[in-house]
Amino acid sequence: MEHSYSLLEVLRTLYQQRRFILGVPFATAVVTIVAVCLAPVYYKSHTTFYAASTDLQKPEAFGATSNTNIKYYGTKDDVDRLISIAQSGELMQFLIDSFNLYEHYEIDRNDPLAPYYVVETLSDHYKVKKTKEGALEISVEDTDKELAAQMANAAREKINAIALRLIKNSQSQLLRTYRQSIAEKEATLQLLADSLQQLRQQFGIFSTRSQGEILASLAVRTEANLTLNKTRLQVLQQSPHVPRDTLLFLQARVRAMEEELKNTRSLIDRFNAGLARVEALEQQYRQINSKLAEDRERLKQIEAAYQAQVPALHLLEPAEPAVVKSRPLRTLTVVAATLASLLFVVLSVLVFEHYRQLDWRQIWQD
Repeated sequence: MEHSYSLLEVLRTLYQQRRFILGVPFATAVVTIVAVCLAPVYYKSHTTFYAASTDLQKPEAFGATSNTNIKYYGTKDDVDRLISIAQSGELMQFLIDSFNLYEHYEIDRNDPLAPYYVVETLSDHYKVKKTKEGALEISVEDTDKELAAQMANAAREKINAIALRLIKNSQSQLLRTYRQSIAEKEATLQLLADSLQQLRQQFGIFSTRSQGEILASLAVRTEANLTLNKTRLQVLQQSPHVPRDTLLFLQARVRAMEEELKNTRSLIDRFNAGLARVEALEQQYRQINSKLAEDRERLKQIEAAYQAQVPALHLLEPAEPAVVKSRPLRTLTVVAATLASLLFVVLSVLVFEHYRQLDWRQIWQD
């Protein structure tokens, strides 16, 4: 069986059921009005801030030279790190403990599921989002407008504290590493200094740079004087008019110079025997001492960065108590519920009327 429907039939059906069609939305409106009037009023406060760059926490930022490459605003990674902190369990527990949310949300602490309930309730009222401008916004909704603002500001400050703590922990580990390295280098330098002192005493070396030249010059000068005096002695010995005392004096002088030249050559041999070892230790000492100076300067920068109180975020807008409520939106809720019920009733009437006119016996027989 086929039926054809027209707009007039639809209007006639709706007119016939007008009391029901109008009554249900009216009842819905009344119930909704009562519900929204009894519902608690919530106020939302939010605080906005930007992530600070980790460059501000680096030791290089505290060096003596100018730092032209330092960034002041954080990258996407810095923003993501603050978001992770803002959503961490530590921060949630901080808010729960600081504002006594078990009692505020009327949750029984003795309930085994109380920790779960309080976190879920807080999660419904506490939101963290990234704005289109790249800032972070923390919003807290509560029936107490003052409490909502306090919680939002406290959450922001706790995020800053946790972020700084993570950075300070890393800096503290770096400090321990550098201090240990400096102590090891100082001990190594002391051992090298002791070894150098022993080698210098053993081989009579006081300067690897100038002592060799001095000894060589002394040997050449002594040898030249010895040759001169030997030649003079030989000439005077051939002359019968030279006094014997003069010859004895020259002979003694020649023997003294020979002994002096022997001692000088012995010093040169002794010097050359230990020169390579002393130079190797001196080079090693200079290298370690240079590295030690760099580590000490680096340690000063790390200590300055560790002691500095540089924030991990840049505050743009603190949370203030809300002036108007955030929910419930009473008028909108009533209108939406009334329209939704009206649409549902109209569709229900039309569907019911359509299926009522069908010959179900004929349909089943077919």
